[in-house]
Amino acid sequence: MNQGVWYATIALILTLGLFPSCGPSAATTTHTGLAGARELARDGRLAEAETTVNSWLKEHPGASEGLEERGCIHVEQGDPEGAIADLEAVPHPTNRGVLCLAQAYHLAARHQDVLRILPPLLKSGKLNPQGARSLVFSALAMRRGKEALEYARAVRKMFPKDVPVRLIYARALAVNNFFTEAIEELTQTARVVPDNPEVPFIHGNLLWVAGYYPEAVAQYKIAVKMSPLFAEAWRNMGIALIQDAHHEEAIDVLSRALKLVPGDLQTINNLGVALASAGRLDEAAALYVEALRQAPDQPVFLNNLADVYVRSGKVAEALVSVERLVKVAPKRGNALRMHKDLFALKTLIDSICQGEKKAIMAVQTAFVEKGWSQADARRALDRVLADTIFQRWIERGAESCPTH
Repeated sequence: MNQGVWYATIALILTLGLFPSCGPSAATTTHTGLAGARELARDGRLAEAETTVNSWLKEHPGASEGLEERGCIHVEQGDPEGAIADLEAVPHPTNRGVLCLAQAYHLAARHQDVLRILPPLLKSGKLNPQGARSLVFSALAMRRGKEALEYARAVRKMFPKDVPVRLIYARALAVNNFFTEAIEELTQTARVVPDNPEVPFIHGNLLWVAGYYPEAVAQYKIAVKMSPLFAEAWRNMGIALIQDAHHEEAIDVLSRALKLVPGDLQTINNLGVALASAGRLDEAAALYVEALRQAPDQPVFLNNLADVYVRSGKVAEALVSVERLVKVAPKRGNALRMHKDLFALKTLIDSICQGEKKAIMAVQTAFVEKGWSQADARRALDRVLADTIFQRWIERGAESCPTH
C-alpha cells in the first residue's frame, strides 16, 4: 500500500489532548508559592495557578522553577507559545519541564523540536504516556514512518495499558504497511476497553483508507452507537458511504454530522458531494452558495459549485464560480484549465446558431481577446468536445436555434 496515502488521510489523526486531573477545590485552603500553584493546577484552577506563580515570580524574577511551573500551566491552558517562551528560558529544565516543553511543541506543530528533545527521555525510561504519544505522533507527522514504528513499539511496551498509546501504535503499524497487525492491535484494544468509541473509530479509519468501505462503515456505526455525539465518526462514515456509492444514506449521516458541528467545512463539502452524486443538484448548489457566504474564498466550494452548475446546465453561473476560483487560488492545479474550458463552452453555446465552424472560430477569437493563445483554444476545444456533459449542453443550445 502507498505509504503516502496513510499520511495524507486527516481522519487518522489522533487527538493527543491534555488530560488534567480535576477534583473538588479546597475553598478554605490558602494557596501560595509554587507548591500552592501546582495544587491549584491539579484542581483544574489554572487561572488561579498562573496568578499564584506570577506573584511568586515578582519576588523571584526570572527564577527557573517559577518559569517552568508557569510554562507547564500554559500548556494545560492550551497556550503553546506562552509555554515555549517560559520553558525555553529555563537553562536546565527538570524532566517535567522537558515533557511540558515537548507538549507545547506538539501543540504548536513543531514536530522537529519534539523529536529533538524526547528520544533521550525514551532511552532513559523517563517518558510519560502523553510524551510517548507526542513522540510517535511527531515522527508520523514528519513522515518518518520507520522511526515512528520504532518509537511506537518501545512506548507500547512501556505503557501496555494506555489506550491512546495503543491506538497510535496501530497507526504506526498501518503507515508501515503492517495492516493485519494494526487491525489485531485494535481488536485486542477493543477487548480491553469495549466501551471506548475511539477504538472502533480508528479501526474504521484504517479500513476506510485501505478501501474496505462497508467494513469501515460498520466500525463507525459501533463508534456512534457508543457515543452518538461523535461528530468525526458520523462525518467519516458519510465519506465512506459516498465512496461505497450509498449516496442517500451518506446524505442522512452527513446531515447529522453537520448538526453536531455546524460550519465544519469538510462536512459541508462532503454533504454537497453526496447531494450531487444522488442527483440532487439544486440542493447541492444551495448548500455551496450558503457555505460561500460564510467562507467566500474557500476554493473547494467554488470548485464544486462550478461542477454542480455544469451538471445542471448553468454554464454562465459555473463560469462565474470558476473566475472567482482563479482569483482566490491562482495556483490551484485545475483552476485555470477549468476557466478556459468553461469559457470555451459558453462561447460555443452562445455562437452555435451560426454553425459549428463559426462557433469554433468564435472561441479562437475570444481566446485571443482574453490574452490566451490559439494553442490554448485548441486544447480547450478538444477537452470540451470530448466531454459528454459539455456536448449535451452544446446540443441543447443548437436545438434552441431558430429555424428558417
